[in-house]
Amino acid sequence: MKAKKKETTGKTAGKGCRCPYCETEVSCSPICQACGKAMRRCVKCLNVISDDAKVCPSCGTAQKK
Repeated sequence: MKAKKKETTGKTAGKGCRCPYCETEVSCSPICQACGKAMRRCVKCLNVISDDAKVCPSCGTAQKK
């Protein structure tokens, strides 16, 4: 029997997170090392989102300011 592949979400999902301003791949830092902009994360999936996002583009969760 084959083992099921565990799904990943949030900051470990897919290729990693990208800065919503300059599209550079980012780590867990709240500030993009390439452009210096502060970033927010989705309250549900933890993907990086732009500061003006009202809804997460990845999971559709409404964001609080």
